[in-house]
Amino acid sequence: MSGVIGVDINENCLDMIVDSAGILQHRGDEWGGFAVIQGNEIIREARKGKITPLLEENSLKLKDPQKIIIHVNQSPRNPQPAWIEESEMGPICVAFDGKIINKDELKKKSPYLVGSEVSIIARLIAAGKDPVDGLKNVYQNVRGPYSLVLLTLEGIFSSRDMFGIRPLALGRFFGDNKVGCAVASESVCLEHIGMELIRDVKPGEIISVNSGGFKVVEKMPSSSLVICGFEYGYWARPSSRIDDIWVGETRNNAGKKLSFDCPEADIISSFPKSGNCAAEGLHQATGIKYQSIFDYNDEAGGRSFLPFSSKKRARRARNKLLIMPWAVKGKRIIVVDDSVVEGNQTLARVFIIKKWGATEVHLRIETPQIKYPCPFDITPRGALLAVDHTTEEMRRILGVKTLEFNTVENFADSIILAQSEKRRAEDPIKIENICLGCFTGNFPKYPAI
Repeated sequence: MSGVIGVDINENCLDMIVDSAGILQHRGDEWGGFAVIQGNEIIREARKGKITPLLEENSLKLKDPQKIIIHVNQSPRNPQPAWIEESEMGPICVAFDGKIINKDELKKKSPYLVGSEVSIIARLIAAGKDPVDGLKNVYQNVRGPYSLVLLTLEGIFSSRDMFGIRPLALGRFFGDNKVGCAVASESVCLEHIGMELIRDVKPGEIISVNSGGFKVVEKMPSSSLVICGFEYGYWARPSSRIDDIWVGETRNNAGKKLSFDCPEADIISSFPKSGNCAAEGLHQATGIKYQSIFDYNDEAGGRSFLPFSSKKRARRARNKLLIMPWAVKGKRIIVVDDSVVEGNQTLARVFIIKKWGATEVHLRIETPQIKYPCPFDITPRGALLAVDHTTEEMRRILGVKTLEFNTVENFADSIILAQSEKRRAEDPIKIENICLGCFTGNFPKYPAI
């Protein structure tokens, strides 16, 4: 996974973009990059590491930056933004959050469409006579989910694939001296810097983003919206809203739905931070006391899902959660988490809870069982514990007294219930608008070129 931001403001936007980009870091913390217009040229930097230090180190070099795009990423194969210095439209930089599922087909079509995914995207754009033509070229040739931002000397453009699986929100300033607009993978990146959320980029849209406003410059033929259910279950921040659905409210709803057949317990806790909202929902539905049993260590790094190495994932998970023995000893505890993937991290956490004297440990999981690897690289990597094990077998492996997952129907309903009244009245989200493939095996199918 990764994340993108594009900002065009009528004043120096560096401080705002530093704040906004840092909020997006949870979508990828191994690589970061930016591209910015400086006079009649585009300056681009991308390197291993987090985005905030990179921006701060370059602050003295940047003169009154007003148009800038940002990328955070996990993969060393895709350092971004990608930069093409010469094209019919001049220099271009593109930041891409997505997955190309027809790379082999594109390679057969043209010997130039090889390399990293973002390189392919950049070459397709550069083949156009202008930014819109280039983005249409991407839409017509690439199959797979994506959200992207494009920086040219003409300005910033954004686009989303035909299903809208990857999120992309639009925001602008209202009511003060600032004039500006922006696009970001998560709405909170815009609202945190004082912008008002306008709406989400719709599937198939190509939008011009400039300080004076947004303009839909092309609407490509598209299917109905199909949003990623795992964004709501894990990826996105709880303070974000995607397609007018609050992420945190979805997780709170999912926690409430876990209250069926709930055991007697002294406290409910979570594996922070992704389990927090669901644990609070379960507490609200049952009346069982909510008590955190972990001290969160920010210095351990970001999300334990992010590293590609299973060993590194386990180490990060172990180091970021420090048990508070006083909250555990002699207690019957219900622990809530967002998902079970390989199970190794869950097993280690349950072991430490029991080591420090919990009399019972019950496990409740906000999402359904993850049984199918995502072809779009959205849901977790590694061996999936639920593929070859029943719930009872998983309970024994994880060492808990009871184990329950949300059903697919309950999880989908948690998302549907969190949509705004405006969305419900004008264009309601239904279960067919949610990709639940990692739980059911039914993923959206892209048409052939």
